[in-house]
Amino acid sequence: MNQTKSRLGSLKLKHWFKTPSRDANIIMQRQEAIKYFSSHQNLEKVLAINSCLKNIRSQTKIIAKMTNSGISVQEWNTFYNTLYNLVCLLDLCKFLPRSIELIVPHIEQFTILKEILALINKIMDFEESRIKGRFVVKYGVDKGLDEKKKDFSELPVLMTKVAEQELIQLDRRVLECNVMYLPQLGYLLEIHFYPFIKESNVYALGDLEF
Repeated sequence: MNQTKSRLGSLKLKHWFKTPSRDANIIMQRQEAIKYFSSHQNLEKVLAINSCLKNIRSQTKIIAKMTNSGISVQEWNTFYNTLYNLVCLLDLCKFLPRSIELIVPHIEQFTILKEILALINKIMDFEESRIKGRFVVKYGVDKGLDEKKKDFSELPVLMTKVAEQELIQLDRRVLECNVMYLPQLGYLLEIHFYPFIKESNVYALGDLEF
């Protein structure tokens, strides 16, 4: 009996069985919908609709988390996929006969979803977000952000040059060093724990602070 393709559909069907309508018009509308979707000649449309419904998830919790900026990349993907499949469902429903009144009146409610979908697609770089595990904005959305991204991407090269300059000023017994950046502390110079430093007991090396 239950041929629904989503959690929401299953709950809706359960509600219909538990509280059957006494309205003759509603009953006739449901019978007309069942007749249409069970017809073999409409099988291709039914399969396409089922494919959309299987990828539509309840977004109540995700939308609630958005207000606190606590949404993960996976949740962004789920949200986007749900919107995408809702829009696809909208396009499919446009070609249903007007007699299927259970669906047609709700189509207008989905029009704003296209705008939201377009905005997410314009702003979010899904591939980079997946790789970095955080929300990444595409280049070209904000000039200021693009400049900061450029500076950040060039930071390893800059730090390498700084390390080379620092190495020139250090004790000749220091053969290599690295420059690290820690958000909480700033820039740090990393030097191997050479024996001559350890033997000094005071860890002194020029004017560096340990």
